[in-house]
Amino acid sequence: MVSIKRQDSNTTVVLSPNRSMSWATTRLVMIAICAFTMTIAILFAFAGVWMVLPFAGLEMLCLCSAMYFVSWQQSSKQVILADCKHGRLVVEKGIYHIDQKWQFKLQDTAIAVTDREQDWSPFEICLFDHEQRHCIGEFLNRDDCDELLSQLKTIGLPLRCRGEIGMVEF
Repeated sequence: MVSIKRQDSNTTVVLSPNRSMSWATTRLVMIAICAFTMTIAILFAFAGVWMVLPFAGLEMLCLCSAMYFVSWQQSSKQVILADCKHGRLVVEKGIYHIDQKWQFKLQDTAIAVTDREQDWSPFEICLFDHEQRHCIGEFLNRDDCDELLSQLKTIGLPLRCRGEIGMVEF
């Protein structure tokens, strides 16, 4: 998902993965699945097949851990701050807080787009200057990548490289 906020000479682009469920909904689904599975396991235990209980518990632990991990990863955000007045471009990445931060000079920064092998898969978008190269929007779908690319061009970043994987050198 790409959201844009413009204010005077500043542009903020926030990138986040498309989420099918919020954390609250994920918790409700986990509770419902655990309650259903444990009910069945307890009924089997009363019927004399008590060995079902530890395996049902292990299954629920694995399922809940996987659902938590996916929900946590879906909370990641990338923020691109373009300050045209001061000529700065700041990229921040993180989950719940800023984990990584890069600064670019706006006039020295360009966009590199690497196409994927399949037509339907999203392409890779990287920002680069003379010293550094960082990819952004790894979790975006193709339509969101197109939107991000158009917003970056609106900010004033030129598209310098376009090619297939392994074909672009910096």
